[in-house]
Amino acid sequence: MHTAWFFQQAANNTWETVSVMILDIISLFAVPLFMFVSGYLFISRHGHADMYGRDFCKKMFLSVLSPYLLFSLLYIIGACWFNHSNYSAADIVWMMATGSAAVHMGFFRALFGFYVFYPFIIRCFKYCHRKKYLLLYFVAVIFLQILWKSLNNITFSEHITFYFILVFSFLRYIAYFSFGMVTYLYHRRILKWIGQYYARLNLLLVLFVPAIGGCWFARYYLQDYRILEFICFPLNLFLYTILIAMLFFVASHLVRKNNFGRYAVAYLGNYSFGIFLLHVIFMCCGDRLLLLAGITPDRLIFYPLLFAMMLTLSILAMEIIIHLPCCEYLVGKVSKVHTADKEAVDLGFLVRNLLQSYYGKVNRKKHGA
Repeated sequence: MHTAWFFQQAANNTWETVSVMILDIISLFAVPLFMFVSGYLFISRHGHADMYGRDFCKKMFLSVLSPYLLFSLLYIIGACWFNHSNYSAADIVWMMATGSAAVHMGFFRALFGFYVFYPFIIRCFKYCHRKKYLLLYFVAVIFLQILWKSLNNITFSEHITFYFILVFSFLRYIAYFSFGMVTYLYHRRILKWIGQYYARLNLLLVLFVPAIGGCWFARYYLQDYRILEFICFPLNLFLYTILIAMLFFVASHLVRKNNFGRYAVAYLGNYSFGIFLLHVIFMCCGDRLLLLAGITPDRLIFYPLLFAMMLTLSILAMEIIIHLPCCEYLVGKVSKVHTADKEAVDLGFLVRNLLQSYYGKVNRKKHGA
């Protein structure tokens, strides 16, 4: 998703806009997916948060507060050092308080909002579930999500409206979060439904991508916000929901297997919060290194190389950080992942497993020949 930023540096404007648009449409489901997983885990681990709301908020805030403050400060220092930005004390306090130190730190605004409002959300959700009003509940959260996104695209002169939109940033993902909650409650039934209609979901995916591409094209070139609000946003919601459903279905099969793919996902998932915090630093470093090597955003090879460097360096940094004392204050809590045989899933295990899989395939081909 972040590599799409560098298309703006490409010289040829004819393919630049189309490329960014396509990448944005496909890859921007990442945060909705995270919010879906958050809803799934919140209700599975904190299903009664409506009864201890204050303790829940305190626990969740403290779990991410230290990494959030540390990396916000680090990004501000980096902007001053590399981009020669000049911030006042008031600017720094504002960025630290609103998740504005870096573009991807804005995600914390939504996360903190869920920490505060989740006890109320779960109370409403359980009431609607008990009264069999879940359909009305989802109509309401979809409406709130689209309404927030529409208001966010309007320039308001009143500061109070701006602060209102800022405080309620979590509404941007309330539908995906709620989908996660209902998926936990009806896990098997939903998996069965997805499996039954998997081919149709693939077809809808093929239809939605060009439809949304056309909407965003009209948004950029016709400057028509009504198209954005009443067509693009609902289509985006359906597209990302389909993608999330398909990934959930694939993950449910992956978890039953004993192969490299399963353990690689578990390994990356264990480091995911740290990778999220670190990756933009290595994106900037990778960009500088590639430019020094003469590889610019005009060349297609720039993008897979940048992605590979970003991910590899983030993982290696995590391997170092987790051995430091008090590492949870830097990158959050990292738990050990084990196989069914109680073997730790670490980088060494993944390399051995990958080599065994490769040589096993080679030997089977030779044996078959």
